[in-house]
Amino acid sequence: MKPQPLPLVLMLLASAAFPQTPTRLVDYALVLDDPPVARKVESRAALHGAVAQAHLQRIRSAQSSVLAELARRNVKVTGTAQTLLNAVFVTATREEAAQLVGMKGVVRVIHLPRYKPALDKAVGLVNIPVGGVAGGGAGVKIGIIDSGIDQNHPGFQDSSLKPPSGFPKGDANYTNNKVIVARSYVALDAAVYDTPDDYSPRDRMGHGTAIAMIAAGVQNTGPLATIQGVAPKAFLGNYKIFGSPGVNDYAYQSALVGALTDAVNDGMDVVTLSLSEGDPATYGPLDVDSVNCADSSGDTHCDVRVEAVENAVKLGLVVVTSAGNDGNTAPNYPTLNSIHTPGTAPDAITVGASMNSHVFYQAAHVNGGGVPSNLQNI
Repeated sequence: MKPQPLPLVLMLLASAAFPQTPTRLVDYALVLDDPPVARKVESRAALHGAVAQAHLQRIRSAQSSVLAELARRNVKVTGTAQTLLNAVFVTATREEAAQLVGMKGVVRVIHLPRYKPALDKAVGLVNIPVGGVAGGGAGVKIGIIDSGIDQNHPGFQDSSLKPPSGFPKGDANYTNNKVIVARSYVALDAAVYDTPDDYSPRDRMGHGTAIAMIAAGVQNTGPLATIQGVAPKAFLGNYKIFGSPGVNDYAYQSALVGALTDAVNDGMDVVTLSLSEGDPATYGPLDVDSVNCADSSGDTHCDVRVEAVENAVKLGLVVVTSAGNDGNTAPNYPTLNSIHTPGTAPDAITVGASMNSHVFYQAAHVNGGGVPSNLQNI
């Protein structure tokens, strides 16, 4: 064989020394045929009734067949859902996902971008004075689906509070008189094991603690000011879906649905979702496509993120979610169609951020020949 020029040989050796870029793994939801349990009941209490339990067993039986087939194909499963969604969550390559379309028992395969905390640089932007009535929120249970809550923070110390019967729930090491639930779903997200307690409910980011302080922190004095939350007498539930920054600082849909489901079962009155999907919604919030979104119930939403929120609200949970971080560039903010899912859910309370503390616009734009009388004063 003719000797290769030295530079070419060196290039070949150098390229062989580096591994090839692995095929990118993507998150998907495999939606199964039956409607979720929430569609079979009229209230949260009915989740424990005979009808709901029978339907739950039906879903689990069908999911077990799908899980067995996924195991045979070596597809990684990140979670399952039965109450708010009937879905199996997987991480796969795009090629593998294409092969899952049409698999027995699966009616849809949906790409799911991962969630990131929304407004994670709020300290320098938000200038909103908070401070509720001293007894505000008494008896209310607020679930914080976020990066965790530091239960040792001065804003969460209130010896006058007595947890309701049946509490604390979850990991009692991260609860107190005010933080009455502590659960972590980071194990569903994690691919790296750098931080020994990242799977615990401990807040390693600060975002969830900040959200909890705004919602229900008791009055306390720091180096710069005295602060207090809006509902200082409310109880808090810690539902951690985001781990350490730069390690596990994203969340799968399976973690979010798991947290929402537990918040329903734990009896939370309100939950906050201060998170961003990373992409604006690609479906209308209540779109039902008989071809691509078909199932036996005939009313499953194309957007499974919205469906999970809508079903949680149907069961009596108030869901407060962020609009997302898009559309904040002058002079055209907010940008059309920039609200992220699940902020598009009709029954969620969706909150947008403000870049200007002085100017607020209230207007209605109506196409046609005139303005209806009921809009004239808006």
